[in-house]
Amino acid sequence: MQKLTRCFKKLHYSKLKKDYIPFKLTFKLITIGKWSLNKFFIEPIEFTDEEIRIFYKNIGEKVKKLRAEKGVSQLELALAIGFKTVSSVAKPEILIDNKHFNLEHLYKIAKVLGVDIKYFFE
Repeated sequence: MQKLTRCFKKLHYSKLKKDYIPFKLTFKLITIGKWSLNKFFIEPIEFTDEEIRIFYKNIGEKVKKLRAEKGVSQLELALAIGFKTVSSVAKPEILIDNKHFNLEHLYKIAKVLGVDIKYFFE
């Protein structure tokens, strides 16, 4: 019996509970002789608050580093992406008050600083 496994991470929206339930969707192709059986398995994934905090902190540090390399001030970046205050960039850069950049912010920052958005996730 030969098993091939491919894993995909998805985000499932539960309409009944009105919350997000992260899970790992695992696809297994089981071959027995000339017959193949496809199975999908859903396994819940646990995330800690600390993991999420570290994720946002790393992105903020990358924005700060790139901004400094390009010689752009926090105020200049804030105005360029449509914010009116420096704190809109300063707080997410160092994760103060649990403020972080969302995807729209990162897209705009990437455009202004001339990099691909994937830079923030590498």
